[in-house]
Amino acid sequence: MVTCGTLVKIWRAAVVIAALSCSGTVDGEKMVSCCKTVSKKEVTDPITGYWTQDNNAPCVRAVIFETGKGLFCSYHREPWVRRKIQQFE
Repeated sequence: MVTCGTLVKIWRAAVVIAALSCSGTVDGEKMVSCCKTVSKKEVTDPITGYWTQDNNAPCVRAVIFETGKGLFCSYHREPWVRRKIQQFE
């Protein structure tokens, strides 16, 4: 049996794949397929979603925040990143 939570996870994965295949903004750069660099600058725009990316060259480990202005690759160990994730959940 498929639960609502499972469907939400599947839907979110589909959105992530679609978002990564389109262009988003990463500190002024287009994000084509993955984060190759991360920023320590705090995202101040309202966050509509987030996901994590593992280190898999050339992609780096990152937390990707989705906002109305685009996608932002953030350094996963920044204290503000953890706070944003907790606030979002």
